[in-house]
Amino acid sequence: MARRQGIPEVAALTKRPPGPIAGDADRALSLVLANTRMAERPGVRRPHSLPEIASALLSAKAGYGGLKEVANRVGISTEMLRRFLSVNRLHPAVLPLVRARRIDSLNAVLYMTALPADDQPVVAEGLLSGKLSGTDVRALAPLRGRSPRADIRKLIERVVGSRDRTVYAIVFTMGSDDLLRSVTDALRKVCGDGLVEVRRSGGHQYKAVLSRQGLKSLRSAAQKAKLSLREYMKRLLSPAVGCHS
Repeated sequence: MARRQGIPEVAALTKRPPGPIAGDADRALSLVLANTRMAERPGVRRPHSLPEIASALLSAKAGYGGLKEVANRVGISTEMLRRFLSVNRLHPAVLPLVRARRIDSLNAVLYMTALPADDQPVVAEGLLSGKLSGTDVRALAPLRGRSPRADIRKLIERVVGSRDRTVYAIVFTMGSDDLLRSVTDALRKVCGDGLVEVRRSGGHQYKAVLSRQGLKSLRSAAQKAKLSLREYMKRLLSPAVGCHS
């Protein structure tokens, strides 16, 4: 029996047999594979928009019997694939901008979906104008959580202002994202709003970004504990593997 078109390439890249699946699912898997591999190459634009990738991913999921099976075949985690599906949680006014690739950052879309739907069009305007970066959008979600009734425009001004005041960054390593919340909470207790954000900077490395006031609070806490700033951070970030400023 002749092999279906597209199957040999996918099988070669994933080193897994394709299995008896429908042609539509085959083509969807090939599209997902091409675009997720592009996402791993900085500066290289994906061939398709995020809504197109999400649609193909759902087709591949249905054809292969689950997201985990798709993840095995394309060679990336199910968590990464769920990031592409986040586009389906966008406000209807924002989705056309992403479909037209005026907003084309996967991270920016993912961070926007962590905000209430009514906030998203305002945030999208900020991205289009260049006022906001993807990192700024990520910082908005925890700020919105602490200020659920505030005007989103005022929260945006706070994020942009804190970005300009950032003077210090602490890099640390962790084995998994599971500890990220506890580490962020520990830093927040010491630094308050002086903690701008905690984000992954690559691999198992993470970065805590502080404002001037956040750094002052951290140094004060270290002095009270009679520790150097580095020693205090090692204690505070435990069970993180290590840190260096």
